[in-house]
Amino acid sequence: AMKGGVDDETSLAAYITAALLEMGQTPDDPMVSRGLQCLKNSVSSTTSLYTQALLAYTFSLAGEMDIRNILLEKLDQQAIFSGESIHWSQKPTPSSNVSPWSQPQAVDVELTAYILLAWLSKSSLTQKEIAKATGIVAWLAKQRNAYGGFSSTQDTVVAPQALAKYASTAYKPSEEVSLAVKSTENFQRTFNVRAANRLAFQQETLPNVPGVYTLEASGQGCIYVQTVLRYNILPPKNVETFDLSVEIGKAKCELSTSPRSLTLTVHTSYVGSRSSSNMGIVEVKMLSGFSPMDGTNQLLLQQPLVKKVESGTDTLNIYLEELSKR
Repeated sequence: AMKGGVDDETSLAAYITAALLEMGQTPDDPMVSRGLQCLKNSVSSTTSLYTQALLAYTFSLAGEMDIRNILLEKLDQQAIFSGESIHWSQKPTPSSNVSPWSQPQAVDVELTAYILLAWLSKSSLTQKEIAKATGIVAWLAKQRNAYGGFSSTQDTVVAPQALAKYASTAYKPSEEVSLAVKSTENFQRTFNVRAANRLAFQQETLPNVPGVYTLEASGQGCIYVQTVLRYNILPPKNVETFDLSVEIGKAKCELSTSPRSLTLTVHTSYVGSRSSSNMGIVEVKMLSGFSPMDGTNQLLLQQPLVKKVESGTDTLNIYLEELSKR
């Protein structure tokens, strides 16, 4: 969804106000002015990192740099440093034993991108400030997938916007970088990035995987390098908990004027890991044009495990107390 981490009135107001400012409205516009005043009243009481990041970006668009600085100072105290990278997290990401790679929440990418946009909003940045922005970019770049996007719609909008802002801020026409990729099996490929081709996408297929490769960069500038590994795995085995089979008896039609009837017999059993299941529900959807006959509910309730039956015009729900393991 495009709303991303917007989940309350303050963040929604900030999102709309930022959108109006991005489309060219000035802070003097009546709607923008009222929105900014409402947001100013919420600055001190806002505790959500996402909302603080969005507010910092919104006030930077409005030129309210004093409020932007206050919010960035608050956010700076919550920054997470990992090596040379910097990011922010709405809440700790639970560890997973399934995937060996990091899987940040989309809202973390989005709020980190908003902070980067707010951080780059000054007319001029010192080398120290650019270095900090580079640390944020380093984390954002690591979250991109093999196709250049991120994990959701909204963070794939905001994060590339922030990365593009950083690229335009840090770019110098005189910079030129050469990247040499070498392997222990005599493979070598050199990528040259200069002003003339700095926006061109360059790629190369590595001939031996697995293999040992080294990257050597020379020159002056900042480039983004990504390795992508594609492979196939067998789908996980589907562990069945219940066994189900259905038998349909021959159609009965005693009189030519009588409606046709079918006997539907449902066989189910529990095949899970426990000795018995909890309450189970068998949902039977009727064939097109058929409905449960009168007396079906009473007939089913005579079965020992059936506790309740609900019938509709084309469905039948049978509640079973429990099923023992077969």
